[in-house]
Amino acid sequence: MRFIGRPRIKITGFLFLCFSILLSSFETDAQVHAEEMHVDANAYHYTTSTNDPTGLRTYKLKNGLTVYLAQDFDAPSINYIMAVRAGSAYDPKDNTGLAHYLEHLLFNGTRKLGTLDGAKEQALLIQIEKLYDLHKKENSSERKKTLYKQIDSLSFEASKYGIKGEYRAVLNTLGGVGTNGTTNFENIIYGTVIPAPSLEQLLRLEKERFSDPSFRAFNTELEIVYEEFNSMQDNDFIQKYFAANKVLFPTHPYGQQTVIGTSEHLKNPSITAIRKYFKTYYVPNNMALILVGNLDFDKTIRAADRAFGGLKPTAIKRPLFPKEAPLKKITVVELTNPGPSAAFIGFRMKGIGSEDEKYLSLINKMLDNNTAGIINTDPVSPQKLKTANSFMFLNNDYSMHFLNGTPREGQSLEDVKDQLLSSLDKIKKGDFDDWLIEACAKDLKREFLKEITENQNLDFTAATAFIHFESWNKRLSFYDALSHVSKKELVDFTNRTYINDYVVVYKKQGPASSVVKVENPGITPILLNEDKHSSWATKFTSVKVPATKAAFVDYKKEIRYDSLRNGLLIASVKNKLNDLFQLDCIFDFGKNADKNIQLAVNYINYAGTTRFTAPEWKKEFYKLGLSVNFTAQNNQTIFHLEGLEESLEKGYGCWIIYSITLSLTSHLTITTCKALLIPVQLT
Repeated sequence: MRFIGRPRIKITGFLFLCFSILLSSFETDAQVHAEEMHVDANAYHYTTSTNDPTGLRTYKLKNGLTVYLAQDFDAPSINYIMAVRAGSAYDPKDNTGLAHYLEHLLFNGTRKLGTLDGAKEQALLIQIEKLYDLHKKENSSERKKTLYKQIDSLSFEASKYGIKGEYRAVLNTLGGVGTNGTTNFENIIYGTVIPAPSLEQLLRLEKERFSDPSFRAFNTELEIVYEEFNSMQDNDFIQKYFAANKVLFPTHPYGQQTVIGTSEHLKNPSITAIRKYFKTYYVPNNMALILVGNLDFDKTIRAADRAFGGLKPTAIKRPLFPKEAPLKKITVVELTNPGPSAAFIGFRMKGIGSEDEKYLSLINKMLDNNTAGIINTDPVSPQKLKTANSFMFLNNDYSMHFLNGTPREGQSLEDVKDQLLSSLDKIKKGDFDDWLIEACAKDLKREFLKEITENQNLDFTAATAFIHFESWNKRLSFYDALSHVSKKELVDFTNRTYINDYVVVYKKQGPASSVVKVENPGITPILLNEDKHSSWATKFTSVKVPATKAAFVDYKKEIRYDSLRNGLLIASVKNKLNDLFQLDCIFDFGKNADKNIQLAVNYINYAGTTRFTAPEWKKEFYKLGLSVNFTAQNNQTIFHLEGLEESLEKGYGCWIIYSITLSLTSHLTITTCKALLIPVQLT
């Protein structure tokens, strides 16, 4: 069973070969995006962008709440996100980790949801909050222990009235799946996926959740955060990342505060500070509601207004983060932990919305794209390094660019560092093929289009745009602008920006340099009451939600069938969403028919031709904004080609040439490879 939307069909069984093609109906020229204003039948104002494959609408309610709505009828469900413009960078310096801990607490219900007796429970919770404030201020370790015993005792008494996990239980009755939250430097995001008929009930539930939260089970939730903190002490990447950021940002929270917080602050939390943070930043004019799925625009914005329109806005006073002075030198940091040795190089860049974002996105992709990147072809491909990669983090104030490499046996970390920097030097010198910038721009655009129209990530992408104070129109236009960057502009930027002002972390394998663990203070297990229900939840779940209505694909209507002159079948489906295509050539035999097929497929993926080596051949596809691979299944063998539709004919033509000129040198697989390739030549 499938629901009407974007069917991706694979038909088999006609001669040796048939096709499944998802073709685009979009123009292949660069699209121009312009923001347009609209008013719906109920006087709600919203904006859209021309040539937007998602059709996303951006509303703003009277109280300042931003609402993003987009339709996707692939399934009878709706992706929900609530995003908050805040995060760990907004934590008070004496309460780091606060934003992340608050995210955990907001899954514990409200004064009505998750309680058997709100009045009695709240009386105890007020006492607990006051004791935590005394505990934080107290300097005597013995007195702290005494206060914590009182907190622990009152927490157990309060648990007699609390219902642990009732929020999630109620959400489950609506069919919610994938429920989670995440906190970063400047975003806090909550999300779930629900059946479309449950939408109005979900909005009611979330209005309750964000209106009047109760910080119950505070100490036991803290145990979970303790475990997260302790596990991070053993995380190889995080230790390198933290060490680099401390140097890159000597005054800014990006380097001086972590999402999880310090051990000292975790051991001395403040419910009062958490409550203040919630009241400051969890307000409608600092939040965005994102809904993507099987929805009606007009009905949904009215429902969102009914649910959240009554929330009161307040003036947002954001913290003034310090501006970092130029580093002016290379800093070397050494650390050890049990993970593999590595050289980790970090650069500080300007943030989202700056020119740096455009150039950094291209440079990062030019260095490492898994196919034709400068790092991929040298030093990784000739095995000058065991592994190497490039990656970036884009934030509001500053961004970070990191190069990471691991050594071959006996290789020094200094040599790893030099190899990584030599790849960057090639961009500084302009020592790269002229086509690489355009190919990387195409790849970035392809990834973005795929992300927002095929992988059901539109909700998160819209949330990220909101967090970064970007209009949706600006986010769409960003990827078109990349294709206009000239080689000279990029080379000049790299020489101007990547100078001797970076950090190198030499991470050696061995006992951890410094491990700070948070010890459990001895928390008495609380009562869960999971078999009981609050009166609010009982009333809420008594509301009947309409059943999901399924629709089935009419394959005769949705799929177009054509035949080639040799009788091979082509089955195609029009892609109405973006200018991407997917093409599958399906051979009606697989591993069950021939034990050598898996070997043959592996060989083809790594083989070159009489003219090109395997890496060179992959570059030819990459130039066109395409990716290609063979896969072997039990009863099918599939050639898969996907990418920008403008390159479809060239891409398939390249593969035909590849199939004809493949250099077969393995005696074991030569027969099987020919069996795969001969039918293609017939076309």
